[in-house]
Amino acid sequence: MGLFSKAKTDAELLSAKGFTITRTLLDPPRFSLLPVVYLDEPLKKWAVRFPAAEPVVFDYRDIVEARVVEVEADTPAKCSDRERAWQIVTNPAKAARANAKDRDICLGLGVVVAVKTGKDEVSYLQIPIFLNELRRTSATFKRVLGLADSVKQEFCSMADAS
Repeated sequence: MGLFSKAKTDAELLSAKGFTITRTLLDPPRFSLLPVVYLDEPLKKWAVRFPAAEPVVFDYRDIVEARVVEVEADTPAKCSDRERAWQIVTNPAKAARANAKDRDICLGLGVVVAVKTGKDEVSYLQIPIFLNELRRTSATFKRVLGLADSVKQEFCSMADAS
């Protein structure tokens, strides 16, 4: 693709692979880092496209399981108060993320889909739903958790339909 050439749409890229978009399972906002997930219900296939990447097509029967996961912060190492103060000064965002669990804050939600990639191989595809900090008691967290659960249920029903 040249600098000024027209980029192919997802539908064009997927039709070259024999995939027809019949439904969009997850449609993120434009210019976000979230992936888009398409379904081809007659062929029992689904596709995922992360930003700046080619779409990847899977069969429903490739799905082993799906579950909702929370992004977890790194557990802070034991250190003195002086070292902790230095960590806060040098990287306050990292220090805040490390203390998120104590403040009842979720750092992000996603759905992990276990997919068969070979005869006896299973790979885990993480599909992020929300990538920001959310207080677990907020209404937004409950809505995002509901969306993640509905996406997980869709993947589970696809696995059952195969």
